[in-house]
Amino acid sequence: AEFRRTEDCAACHQEIAASWASSAHARSSFDNPFYRASIERFRAARGEEASRFCAGCHDPALLLSGVIDQPTIPADERASAGIPCRLCHGVTEARSDGNGSYVWSAEPIPLPDPADPVQVAAHRARVGTDVLRSTVLCGSCHRSFAGHEIGSPHHFNGIDDLGAFGTSAFGGAHGDSLEADVEPSTCRGCHMQREPATHDMAADNGSVPSHRFAGAHLSLTTDPAQHAAVRARLQDVVRIDIPAGSVDGRRRLPLEGSPARSGSRVTLDVVIRNLGVGHRFPGGTRDLQDTFVELRIVDAAGALVAEAGTQHAESGDDPTAFGLRAVPLDARSAIINTEKLI
Repeated sequence: AEFRRTEDCAACHQEIAASWASSAHARSSFDNPFYRASIERFRAARGEEASRFCAGCHDPALLLSGVIDQPTIPADERASAGIPCRLCHGVTEARSDGNGSYVWSAEPIPLPDPADPVQVAAHRARVGTDVLRSTVLCGSCHRSFAGHEIGSPHHFNGIDDLGAFGTSAFGGAHGDSLEADVEPSTCRGCHMQREPATHDMAADNGSVPSHRFAGAHLSLTTDPAQHAAVRARLQDVVRIDIPAGSVDGRRRLPLEGSPARSGSRVTLDVVIRNLGVGHRFPGGTRDLQDTFVELRIVDAAGALVAEAGTQHAESGDDPTAFGLRAVPLDARSAIINTEKLI
């Protein structure tokens, strides 16, 4: 009960608690319809005990209470606790293994009298562990895999944002980047940028680290502030360039300014550049996201001449769209449609 309760924290951290409540971290458990469909299918196939494999990151309240081992998950607060304050602020060790590779301490968190600096210092020391600001804390869950523990005969990567970050220019490496001017950053630097706060005890010069954890999740909340934060995070992080192409088989470099008559066959060379994402774009679970490229061609008068992929946003199945995703294959190399599985 104490682990999942956020009211104690919200008493002094109103704005942090409010922004967290709209985040994907707050909706990671059975109140997330996408996750619920996945884990219920998994539990039916592999059993309740095996679902601890998911619970370490998605359902820590169910895992720590032992409820995850029960055949039926009760419809109470434990099944909708998400990733509460006490999880991240109670982790004392973390490893880069993934799949919830952290050590959590159940030591009580002293709630201070804001007017007593000694009590405040003790509180900060307890919730501000050395690992709290490290990338490995985020990576302990934002790296996952399927293995023999859950019935997979082979190691199968699911999410590996931590590994991708470590080999990126944002993580200090430059082998995978064509950009020479990328500023090194961290998970917190991108996903917990400071935002204004006036009534929060943790505010420093009128701001706190955002606990919206803005990434690419818009479907779990209707909060307009959360939607604005996500859109701001994604704005200008990727650039699409068309450096060259051909018209009726004749190479044009650059393509801009090259005339094409009605009926011409135009081929475009498209380059998608990741300018502002510290890991792969798109990140997350590579077979369960839907990122695609639309194309519209207009003539000199602005009239639409041709288009591709423009129906995908509504139908989800526009064959002319170019998708950025990975897909699992079966033993015969046929695509496994994971959307239909759940």
